[in-house]
Amino acid sequence: MKNSFSHIAFLFLIACLLLTSACSRKNYKKTANYDPKHRKGEVMPNGNRPSGGTTKIPSDSPTADNTKPPKTKPSGNKPTTIPGGTKPPKTKPSGNKPKPPKEKENEPATEIPTKNDSDGKVIVRPSGSPKPKPVESKPAEDKKEEDIPIISVPMPPKNDTPTKPPKTPQPSTPNTDQGKGKIPPAPPMNKNGNKSEILDYVEWDFLYNSHTAAGRKFNLKHFSLPVPGEPNLELEAVTCKPANGYTGYYEAQKANKKRIVMHFTVGNLKSDVSTLTPQKAGHAKWRMSVPFLIARDGTIYQLFPSKYWSHHLGSGAIGGNEKASKESIGIELSNYGPLVRDGNNLLTAYSKPGKPDVYCTINETQKYTKLPTPFKGYQYFATFTDEQYESLIVLLRYLTNKYKIPRKFLSQSSRFKASSSTAGFRGINTHLNYRKTGKWDIGPAFDWEQVISGVQARRYVKNKTKKN
Repeated sequence: MKNSFSHIAFLFLIACLLLTSACSRKNYKKTANYDPKHRKGEVMPNGNRPSGGTTKIPSDSPTADNTKPPKTKPSGNKPTTIPGGTKPPKTKPSGNKPKPPKEKENEPATEIPTKNDSDGKVIVRPSGSPKPKPVESKPAEDKKEEDIPIISVPMPPKNDTPTKPPKTPQPSTPNTDQGKGKIPPAPPMNKNGNKSEILDYVEWDFLYNSHTAAGRKFNLKHFSLPVPGEPNLELEAVTCKPANGYTGYYEAQKANKKRIVMHFTVGNLKSDVSTLTPQKAGHAKWRMSVPFLIARDGTIYQLFPSKYWSHHLGSGAIGGNEKASKESIGIELSNYGPLVRDGNNLLTAYSKPGKPDVYCTINETQKYTKLPTPFKGYQYFATFTDEQYESLIVLLRYLTNKYKIPRKFLSQSSRFKASSSTAGFRGINTHLNYRKTGKWDIGPAFDWEQVISGVQARRYVKNKTKKN
């Protein structure tokens, strides 16, 4: 009997426990946070650990310690899966969603990039805002955007190409500021032709293309100066300096200028520039130059300032090479000078036996001057151009005004003689006035009347039809 009573009491106790558990479970189902699938061990939103099942944590609910949930990258259009690998059931919102936590100071809210708008910008929205309907579906693995500030930023073109088309390569241009409009086309050059046929191309190449002479680079820069007392007349020239900065071909020492001496070079422009800016190994200075060189196209090249000096008269010059060079301003005209006839050809001074250096043919009369009688053994001389005459006149008018040099020339009777009176003449003379032999510049094969009348005229007007 006693054993039966104990057995009944034990069954009654079990029944009470089951009843108590059923009641507790029924009351728990009524709570808003109940989820039969909440896995054991996960923390509930209220901070408790359930005995079994799983509970979904809303993305906008705070945790028990009142901190923000960790930021996560957008996962595209795939639904989030729980660690257990099963998808959560679709549940209707309870209507009483907890408010999102306040953001900490100086901490930006999580932002979700969305599709570009029509202006090529990325629109971002703060977390917690309603998610817009996606325009197109893309796999989650293709989206790798990172959180960005809450602004609209312009996106670069998809092909990363510049908005402006690249500039097309331009032809080589001179390092000058000539300001004379477009570069003229290169003149024709026959490499197998006569020396006179390449002169125009050599000058074009030096001024507008290569800027080199004898393999040396030169810096060129155009300048223009008004001729004092003549408001409508300007001196236009180009400074010409070795690109390596060498200045040993002149002495940067001011000197009192008393006269102007004219020369011709016996060469073409490139050989002239190279000869007048010599740089010889072992010599810090090799002073043999003039401040001005006038090309066949009329361009005036200034090799150094006219207030300085360099030797330009040679050893044995009457009055002494250095003293006479200091007191004078030298001007060289690019010209091949005396020519020698060989059959129907006229040869330069650089011809050698078996290697004639042909300047032109006897039929090209515009390229040379034939004197009635030989001058110092030569009857044929290369002609000067109209452009050279005009530039020479303007330069002489400028220099005579600047340095107060008289605009006077030697008389015709003494113009081609060398003596102390011709060398010491205060005005405008030539190289041969300092040397009794070995010099032909400048002799009778020269338009003296045009130069003298142009320099001594009360006013001078440039020829507007001068070729470019």
